[in-house]
Amino acid sequence: MTTSRPIAFLGGTGKLGRGLALRLAAAGYEVLLGSRAEDRARDAAAELRRRLEEGGDSAARIDGVHNLSAVSGAEIVFLTLPFEILDAFLGECGHCLDGKIVVDVVNPLRFIDGRVELAPVAEGSAAMHILRRAPGARIVSAFKNAAAAHLIRLARPVVGDVFLASDDAPAKAIVARLVRAIPTLRAVDVGPLANAGLVEAITALELNVNRIHRATTTIQLVGLCDESLSAEEAGTDRSAHLPGGEERAKLPDRELDRPPEPRDEHQPAEPLRTAPRRAR
Repeated sequence: MTTSRPIAFLGGTGKLGRGLALRLAAAGYEVLLGSRAEDRARDAAAELRRRLEEGGDSAARIDGVHNLSAVSGAEIVFLTLPFEILDAFLGECGHCLDGKIVVDVVNPLRFIDGRVELAPVAEGSAAMHILRRAPGARIVSAFKNAAAAHLIRLARPVVGDVFLASDDAPAKAIVARLVRAIPTLRAVDVGPLANAGLVEAITALELNVNRIHRATTTIQLVGLCDESLSAEEAGTDRSAHLPGGEERAKLPDRELDRPPEPRDEHQPAEPLRTAPRRAR
C-alpha cells in the first residue's frame, strides 16, 4: 500500500519512531525519517533499509532528512519526539503542520524514585498541548502504548490495540488504516482528542507494570468486535459486526428497543488486559 506522498517521522531516530517507520515501510509506505541532525537521520534510515533487505524487502523507500524537510515533503506527520523537546520543535515549525494529519505519539512522562508518572501538562495531555500550539493541524492521538522493542523486530508479530483519539473523523479513519497495515494490530476509536490524556495515563501504568514484572507488555481490550470505527466513520450499521449481530440486524425495531436482560451482579465485567511479552 502506498500514498501519493511519504509519511514523515519527526524524532524518527528514536526507538519508537524507528520501529513505527520500519513497520509502515514494510507495509509499502514511503517513509521520511526526520531529525534535527540530518546525518543522524541518514544513518537511521540506512539501518532500517538494511533490516528490510535482511527480511527480503529491497524495494522499501526510507530516507533520512532534516525535520523541516520531512514535514514539507509529507501529508501525514508522526510526532515521535520526547515531550521535553516538543515545544522547541513546535516553536520552530508548528505552522508547518497546518492542514496535515499529525499523528501524536508523544507521552508526557517523568521518572521519580523508580516509578513512571505523567508529567503535568496545562492542557491535560500532549495532544491538547500540540493542538494549542498548532491549531491548524489535523491531530490524531495514536500508538501511545506501542512497544518499540516489538516494532523493531520484523520477524515478530506485534499484537495489541492502538487507541485513536481525535476530533477529526476523516483523519482518524486514515490513521486507522495505517494501524491495520501492520498485521495483528487493531485500531480502537476512543473518542475525542480530549481523551488522549487517559491513554497517556495507561502508558504510564503499562511502563510501571513492565518494570515490576521485568516484561514488555502490550495492551488489548477484551470484548470488542474487530471493527473499531464508529458507525458514522464506517458508514455501516455497527450492530451487524457484533456477536450475533447479523441476526440482531434483522430484528424489527420493537425488538431492538426491548430492554436487555438484567445482568447478574456477581458476573465480573470484561477486564482491561495486558498481554505480557518477555523482554529479551
